[in-house]
Amino acid sequence: AIQTRTGEEHPVTLLDHAESRLAYTAERRIMDLLGGGCALPLGAFAEVSAEGIISLRATVFEPDGSAIVRAESVSDDPEEVARIVHEQLVAGGAGDILARVMG
Repeated sequence: AIQTRTGEEHPVTLLDHAESRLAYTAERRIMDLLGGGCALPLGAFAEVSAEGIISLRATVFEPDGSAIVRAESVSDDPEEVARIVHEQLVAGGAGDILARVMG
């Protein structure tokens, strides 16, 4: 994290990489929507095209590999792409897997 004083934000904005921020936001949002953090049996990967389109792929799985649910979508909005992928995962049974695994 970087802290600045009021009026000194401008140099910090040079450190921002828009595509990385969009990908990070989508990945973190899918994790939040599924209700957890690093202990979730979840894999999520977002890529951003030159046109600003976010592609998010996510997988929820049983630790022993006996059940796997995959989903993916695209959008220009990280919140929307995460919401769509979340809906697909839940429809595919990810909620049941997470309930069993996370107790």
